[in-house]
Amino acid sequence: TTPLYVRSINDATNTSAVAGTALAVVKASAGRLVSVLITSVGTVAVPIYDNASAASGTIIGAIPASPTLYAVYVFAAPAALGITVSGVAGGSAFTVMYA
Repeated sequence: TTPLYVRSINDATNTSAVAGTALAVVKASAGRLVSVLITSVGTVAVPIYDNASAASGTIIGAIPASPTLYAVYVFAAPAALGITVSGVAGGSAFTVMYA
């Protein structure tokens, strides 16, 4: 019998507060985007990229326009290069949980 390994999607080891209105490099190396907690509601969607320094490349998550305050979005997405949040005028503020 082979044991089944179960991994929690809530395996964040770090947090970073992000103002969705400015470019933010959350992690400049490989890791995992675990989840996001909305701390201030904006009216424009905010993409999250697999990139060590720029808002380009593969999108590994996104905060929708006008999300519910204190909502948690679970991504559990691998980031091969890093985690960067695109800054957009009118974007929500949030806390990123990552590993």
